[in-house]
Amino acid sequence: MADVYLFYALGNPKFALDKDDYKNSAYHEWLTEFRKAMSVQNSGVGESQQCSAWLRSYHSALEKTLDWSLANKKEWQVIIGQADEEGRFSISVSDPGEYYVLVLGHAGFNNAVWESKELVTISPGKEITTKMSSPEKACVEVGD
Repeated sequence: MADVYLFYALGNPKFALDKDDYKNSAYHEWLTEFRKAMSVQNSGVGESQQCSAWLRSYHSALEKTLDWSLANKKEWQVIIGQADEEGRFSISVSDPGEYYVLVLGHAGFNNAVWESKELVTISPGKEITTKMSSPEKACVEVGD
């Protein structure tokens, strides 16, 4: 099983891009926190620990984004679901727009991350259904 996260990025892409909408989105917050975490986690890390540091960066950014969504009353911008053992998931979305998909789980014995390469456009009342392929990154997490 894996945890699936959809981060709202912006509203209906058919309309003009609202920069304030994007800057106040869970996706923007996640990107900001991920970049910060990557710079901290990867400083002074040896080659053998890079994968583990990379995974910690994902988890750190996720935790801070979830905290941000609660503090800013934007819980609706983070949709959480579960993928089955085969990597399939289906999540209903009530707010239309573009979303970033992040999946954290296991690939065999390894901790793994899957993510969308592009934002996914979802219509109102629709659900996103997909099957994850090969993970973006998978490794045994090394403790400090």
